[in-house]
Amino acid sequence: MARPASPMRDEAIADIRTLTAKHGAREGARLAREKFPSVPYGTFVRWRQDAIGRVDDADMKATSALGLEIRRAIPNPETLGQAIENPVPAAHRALRFWEQLDLLLHDADLLRAYSLSAGPDGKLKVRVPRALMDAANMRRDLMKIALAQAEAAYGVERAATFFETIIGEIGQESPECQRRILDRLARVQGEAAARGF
Repeated sequence: MARPASPMRDEAIADIRTLTAKHGAREGARLAREKFPSVPYGTFVRWRQDAIGRVDDADMKATSALGLEIRRAIPNPETLGQAIENPVPAAHRALRFWEQLDLLLHDADLLRAYSLSAGPDGKLKVRVPRALMDAANMRRDLMKIALAQAEAAYGVERAATFFETIIGEIGQESPECQRRILDRLARVQGEAAARGF
């Protein structure tokens, strides 16, 4: 006859899920473990697996979800390309950012696939630990780059809104002044395009 479930099990599983959502899989599991020191280690590991699965898989799922969220927040290159009729060379290179990021992410996936193999029981086993670490580091670095790009895109959007607001207000007060400012900005942009940035 099976032993009855521990009364702390449901509370521990809820805490593991809450803490891993807040702090990441490894740190969240460690913090949850500190809350239940009287639970035997093996029992706690089973509860953790019931709550979030394998720690590495939970981190990977969170990273992938974050990546998808970032991708949804930033317009794709085709949309940007249609909005900008004559991008300066630096802006044109920026439009290829997501294409390059996708290639690098694919490389990280290939490296991860190489580092793992399916065992006779069907479970994934680490075949080349260093390659798996490198794949995880590549994913982490790509997420940092994508977050930095998202922050930059948000900053550019805010700056464009700020610019349009100021130019619009100047135009309401003095259309001649607005025209002079826009002409000067067009000259500056033309000089920058001639230099390549």
